[in-house]
Amino acid sequence: MYSIDTLPPPDLARGGSSPVPSPRCRPGATTSFTVGGAYGHLLTSTLADGTLADVRIMMAKEGSTMRGLTDGLSAMLTIGLRHGVPLETLLSPLIGTRFEPLGTTDDPEIPEASSITDYVARRLAFDYLPASDQPGRARESAHATGVVSR
Repeated sequence: MYSIDTLPPPDLARGGSSPVPSPRCRPGATTSFTVGGAYGHLLTSTLADGTLADVRIMMAKEGSTMRGLTDGLSAMLTIGLRHGVPLETLLSPLIGTRFEPLGTTDDPEIPEASSITDYVARRLAFDYLPASDQPGRARESAHATGVVSR
């Protein structure tokens, strides 16, 4: 098993890209959240230009299935970012995923979430993407105006 910091080198012959090394010290933020009664922390760090570099999701309940899934999600997001995958590409498939726990949050910008994954993806989009690039934003505004393209 690999940790995020001891990943094997990518297979460059098959089109993989070399990961961008992150500085040892970088600015970051911690956001505490509750979704449907489940408590956790979203830890992010950025590069000097403000670009998201690292994501960690820590759920309060040790050893839980949710903790394991969020550890995997953290690794997937961080590995994608280090290999240059655009944040919007990483977040788009996560927004709207639905599973327990779901429901109300303690975040006034995201009052409802359909899962921890949905909340984390939407929080990262709000914090690190311009409004025009946020996944789901076009659908939400289209539904609000009644103009929906199919």
